[in-house]
Order: sequence, then C-alpha cells, then structure tokens
Amino acid sequence: MSSGHLKRLVAPRSWNIARKERTWTTKPMPGKHSLEGALPISTILRDYLKVCDNNREAKIILHNGEVLIDQRVVRKPKSPVGLMDVISLPKIKMHVRAMLDNCLLYTSPSPRDT
Repeated sequence: MSSGHLKRLVAPRSWNIARKERTWTTKPMPGKHSLEGALPISTILRDYLKVCDNNREAKIILHNGEVLIDQRVVRKPKSPVGLMDVISLPKIKMHVRAMLDNCLLYTSPSPRDT
C-alpha cells in the first residue's frame, strides 16, 4: 500500500523544488503520468509560475475554475501535470507547456494558437 504523503527530500529529482525549505510537498494523484514524470498543479502554480505564495492560495485559484490543463478545467490541487501538457490561466492570459530538460521538469511559454 502506498502512502498519500511525500517529503520534499525524497521527492523525485526531476522536480525542480527547494528540498530544505519546507518538510512536506503535495503528492500527485495517480493518473496518466508516473510519479517521476508528473507534478501536482498546486506545486506548479506556487513554485514554478509564482502565481500564488502558498498552497492555500493555489487551492482557492483552482476551486474557482481559473486553471485549465489541456483545455479542461481542473479543480483538484493534486491533479498531475506531465510532459507536454499545456497549463492555461485565461484571466492573466498565460499559457505554458510542461517540458523536460536535463531530467528536470520545467515550464516554457506555449506557442499561440492560430
């Protein structure tokens, strides 16, 4: 049986997060991406995109339906975002794509839809 908790120190190295800032991090729900190849959307909003300061603000943004992953509204903070997924924040007109570079998952600006 697997645990629902994840310490930052033992998080996959593909996650570009500060290891010794806080003790715990959000573990993504099981889904179409593996644990090493996916990041929870709340961690991306907080640590990568700097849209919010803490996990509570990330949950508020998500529950308001302001975040789209691959053109679908996501309301769960543990929803996994994997390789080549597009994260859209229509209110601030931000679209980014999750990419892999040197075994690190990062976000890059997505090309505009034509």
